[in-house]
Amino acid sequence: MPLAVTDLSADALGGLFVTGTTEGGEVGTQRYTAGGVLNTSFGFAGTRLLPRFTSEGTSTPSGQRLEFAKVEVPPTFVDSGTWWLGVKRLLASAQPDRSYGHDGYAVFPDAKEATSLGMIVQPDGGAIVAFQAATALPPGRQSRERPPPASRSLLVRLTPAGKLDRSFGTHGITKLPFQNPGPTLITMHGGHVWIAAGGRAGSTQSLALAEFTRDGHPDTTFAKAGMAAVIFPTGERYTGVSPRAITFDSAGDAIVVGEQSIRTVDTPAGDAFLARFTPHGRDCSFGADGLLVDERFVAANDVTVQPDGRIVVAGGAGRFVAARYLGTGAPRTCPGEPRAPRH
Repeated sequence: MPLAVTDLSADALGGLFVTGTTEGGEVGTQRYTAGGVLNTSFGFAGTRLLPRFTSEGTSTPSGQRLEFAKVEVPPTFVDSGTWWLGVKRLLASAQPDRSYGHDGYAVFPDAKEATSLGMIVQPDGGAIVAFQAATALPPGRQSRERPPPASRSLLVRLTPAGKLDRSFGTHGITKLPFQNPGPTLITMHGGHVWIAAGGRAGSTQSLALAEFTRDGHPDTTFAKAGMAAVIFPTGERYTGVSPRAITFDSAGDAIVVGEQSIRTVDTPAGDAFLARFTPHGRDCSFGADGLLVDERFVAANDVTVQPDGRIVVAGGAGRFVAARYLGTGAPRTCPGEPRAPRH
């Protein structure tokens, strides 16, 4: 059964776990051997479909289990009238791991009908998940004078057993500095959690980058209270900003790449972008105030930095494109960004 791939991860034996969607819209995972053939001991002939599943998957360090973010928990699990966002873990046999969380599910606080923003698995097998809590509309008709309230974005950490890690943030949960974020990307570097999010306020589009310490608190030595933002060129043709990959150069500067979407008549299209940040905020020696938008191709999907400091980006839409950029200029924090000492 072919899948439109959304995630790829390796197991301890050199095989692969592939997560994606079928033509019918079902989400599932497939396991391949090191020789590139379906592992028929996994699920049904190598494939496991996940009903009520809506997002990405990734393997634990052991490579023998998968964790999936953005699982819709069956209504009878918590509340007979709704569903909650959580994480589900599968054994190597594709059967639910009943020892994880509560009977195979880990459910977050404040996650009633929430939306997942991303997940990473830590070396010990624990998971860090970002999600957007559902917004309850106040009673009465909405109007221009009474717009819908902004949603809350949250970050939680689960132990390897699927329990809330109460040493993280405030009793296991911390608030993200984003309101109504668009596409979001989460990664770890140097033991810290980094989150990039596209955003839009009226006609303004932006990319925000936030850094959190290993114990789940904003790293106040980065930019302003732990977050920096780049404003994009706007206009009626642009519809949104989607970060796709984050990397770090030898100096520890963060480089975020992705796509600025363009509204077209028939097919989605956009412009690739690169943004670079010093440890104190936007890097004004790079592009225009830290941002480079490259109209020669649609999207930058991955990025790496060569030993000589040059930046290589791969992406495209409908065809593969690779581009290399000079990244050797001395980083210079943009005026107005704080210059707190780096620990």
